[in-house]
Amino acid sequence: MRKSNAASRGLLSVLCAGAVALSMSAASAQQDPKGPSEIKNPPPAKGPLMGRPETAGAQALAPVRPPPFPTAADKLPLSKIKVPDGFKVEVYASGIKNARTLRLGDKGTLFVGNWQGNKVWAVTDSGVKRTAKVLYEGLDWPNGLAFHNGTLYIAEHRKISKAENVEANIANPPKLVTVYDKLGDKRPHGWRFLGIGPDEKL
Repeated sequence: MRKSNAASRGLLSVLCAGAVALSMSAASAQQDPKGPSEIKNPPPAKGPLMGRPETAGAQALAPVRPPPFPTAADKLPLSKIKVPDGFKVEVYASGIKNARTLRLGDKGTLFVGNWQGNKVWAVTDSGVKRTAKVLYEGLDWPNGLAFHNGTLYIAEHRKISKAENVEANIANPPKLVTVYDKLGDKRPHGWRFLGIGPDEKL
């Protein structure tokens, strides 16, 4: 019985000490001089940073802006990319800002979608040189692309559009036709990705 009482008193002492330590820790956290006294760079009401936690760490890490201009072909550090024997790395096209998604057309046209650049490009190869041309501009985050049966599909932030027979009309691309316009309006991480499934549906 004496051993039991001694063990109980020991456990009670540990619990009391833990409670005191927890109380002191909570008080220290409330008075932490390292915590931000005010928000130096509040997140915008719209955009990728909406809803960012207002902690010192989050404020220090964001926002991080991408480079404003695409890197010139001769400035790309290709020598740092290591590939297996028998393979090589070369620049296919350059000068396209914020390139995100690539899709290859039936006739070899490379379509390039971007996020904040708000354009869709077409890169054609004549066998002598490659030419990059803006097909559509003024779009709303045209991140996602898909190509199927001669039609280019473009996923913007709120909608999906299509351009039929586009490879035959690179010089004078057809007007985009909306096929779906209910993707929503949530901006944080709201760029869309697009592909064709095994059932040949978007």
